[in-house]
Amino acid sequence: TASSCGAIAANTLTTRAPILIFSLGPNASAIISGTTTAGTDEAENLPASNNKVFVSHTPVDGGANQFDDVVTWISISTIIKKMLDAGKLP
Repeated sequence: TASSCGAIAANTLTTRAPILIFSLGPNASAIISGTTTAGTDEAENLPASNNKVFVSHTPVDGGANQFDDVVTWISISTIIKKMLDAGKLP
């Protein structure tokens, strides 16, 4: 909701992603080890954020909002179509 996501809610791409695939990017080990800090949006994707909100946008090099994460999902309709095509649904 807007109250829990702030400005992020204005740009919501999906609220029903049964499958989410994400990579914390090349700087993930440095963030986890504490040798560098996550950008604002990268911090939202870390497991420690302990929520169901993920941020996705084009990469940003350096600065307070560096971002190299990759986030994608598979929609419910895509899963159903694949299952129908495979004969796994009536």
